[in-house]
Amino acid sequence: MIPRCSAHLVILLEVGYYGSEGHHLIGIVDINQPAPGAYLAAGLPTPTDNYSGAAGEICAAAYRIRGAINVAATAFSSNYHSLQASLQKPLKGGSLRNFNYTWSHALTNAQSDFATPQDNTNIRGDYGPAVFDRRHIFNANFVWIIPWLKTQNGWIGHAFGGWELSGIVTFESGLPLTVTGVSSDPAGLGLLDPNTNALARPDQVSDANSGAPHSAQQWFNTAAFVDVDPTVIRAGNAPPGSIKGPGLQRWDLSIFKNAKLTERVAMQFRVEAFNVFNHTNFDQIDTSLFDDTFGQVLSTHNPRQMQLGVKLTF
Repeated sequence: MIPRCSAHLVILLEVGYYGSEGHHLIGIVDINQPAPGAYLAAGLPTPTDNYSGAAGEICAAAYRIRGAINVAATAFSSNYHSLQASLQKPLKGGSLRNFNYTWSHALTNAQSDFATPQDNTNIRGDYGPAVFDRRHIFNANFVWIIPWLKTQNGWIGHAFGGWELSGIVTFESGLPLTVTGVSSDPAGLGLLDPNTNALARPDQVSDANSGAPHSAQQWFNTAAFVDVDPTVIRAGNAPPGSIKGPGLQRWDLSIFKNAKLTERVAMQFRVEAFNVFNHTNFDQIDTSLFDDTFGQVLSTHNPRQMQLGVKLTF
C-alpha cells in the first residue's frame, strides 16, 4: 500500500523558459526622408526650425513635394525571453500560498504600430527595450482560513469563527523610458517636421541611471542627455529605453467574516484594502529634454483605497 501524503505537505514547483520572436512587424517608414547630410550637397543650412527644414527643401527640389510621406511597412522585429517560476503550497483547512517570479527581457525596433525610425538607413539605431519590458516581476497571494474556534458551536462559533484573510503582494521593476526632444536636425532627416511620426532623440553622454536621485524632483540623471551637436551629420545617439523607470510595490489585503444566519441563508462581511500601506508609487516621468519639468515625476499610482461590503447567499 502506498502511503497517502497530507495535503499540507504537498509543494508544487514549476520553472520554465518562455520566449518568442516577431518578424515583419508593422511600423511606419517615411519614404520621402532624405539621406543623412543630403542638405550639404544641396547647399542648404542645417535645419533648426519647426517646419521640415532642410529635408523639406531637398524634397521640394528633388521630388516637387514637401515633408514626410509616412507609409506602413513590415520592416521591424522583436524578441522576448523569460524565466518563469511558480511555487504553490496548499495548507490545512483549505488555506493556500502561491509565489510567482518572472525575469524577462523584451527588445524591439518598433515600439508600436506607428513607430517610425529616426533614420531609415539605420533602423538598428531604434533597437532597444520594448515599452512593456519589466525585467523583474514578483507576486504572491495567499488565503488563510483562520482556525480559531471554527469548530465551536453556538454563539461562540458564530461570533469568533468563520474568519478568512487573503492578500496579493506585488513587486515589479520599472518600465524603460526614452528621452526625446532636439532643437535642430543636423542630419537633415526631417525630424522637426510636425507631420513626421519619428520622435527625435538627443545625444546621451553618460549613464542616466548612475547616481540617479530617484526623487520626485529628479528621477534620473538629467545631465546624461544633451542636444545633438549641430556640426555632426547624424541623428541623436540616445538609445530607446535607456532609463530605468520607477518600480511598483503594492500590498492588497482582504478580511472576510463568514456566518450562517439560517439553514439556507449565509452572510459574508468583507473589508478590503488596496495598497494598504499607502506606498507612493511614481508613475509618469517627464522625458522631454527641453521641458521645465524634465526628469521630474508628473503623477503617481493610486494611494490606499478601502471598501466595505456585505454579501448574502440563499
